[in-house]
Amino acid sequence: MSKSKILSIVVVLSLVVVAWCGMNQSVTTPSVNEFPSQPSQWEMLDDQDTLEEINDDVSVSANLEWSVELALHTTNSILEWEWRRPLYGYNWTVPFIIWDLILEDWVPVSGLFVINLNAIESENASDRVIDHLKSDDFFDVENYPEATLEIFDAIETWLPWEFEMFANLTIKGITNDITFIAQFSEDRTQATWAFDIDRTMWDVRFGSSNFFGDLGDRVISNTINFVFALSFDITRGLD
Repeated sequence: MSKSKILSIVVVLSLVVVAWCGMNQSVTTPSVNEFPSQPSQWEMLDDQDTLEEINDDVSVSANLEWSVELALHTTNSILEWEWRRPLYGYNWTVPFIIWDLILEDWVPVSGLFVINLNAIESENASDRVIDHLKSDDFFDVENYPEATLEIFDAIETWLPWEFEMFANLTIKGITNDITFIAQFSEDRTQATWAFDIDRTMWDVRFGSSNFFGDLGDRVISNTINFVFALSFDITRGLD
């Protein structure tokens, strides 16, 4: 046998031995201490309790509402309205006798304003005209001495400190729902609310062209323009 063949056989045998040794090399197994420790049953229970406590805290915080109650400055607050005929109009003022406004997260969500119709005043109307306004031709004050505005909801508009208000207005014992825009000062202690109503929806018909013909200059507009100029004190809040 030639030397070259012998050398080739030796090389092949060497490679086989090396491969066999690599396949049978012992695999190192980590000791018990090298595995991550598993939490005990009590540790898992503690973690679960902690998670529930955190969830409870988050739930309470999410549902917490910041609520304040506002009291009206009656001497600095007024309800004005304008009612027109073709050639002239009257401006009226009337005081509040009951008032309450609740804010939640600074949004006016509820409130009640009771208006004393017996105390109607006007700077440009005679006593005779005022007495006529109180008669059953108009507000029938003897039987319905009060009108009420009850706020039951509000949503913020895109303007700062402005809200669309939802309310029930009761006049002569008749209640209709209305919506209007209310503007507040930043601290919510000043507000201006303005809205129009069709008086015939509250059975105030005298001089209305909807019910009487040939009135000419004696016709009275069906629209009454109300303006609330309000000043408040914060009387109750969340400590």
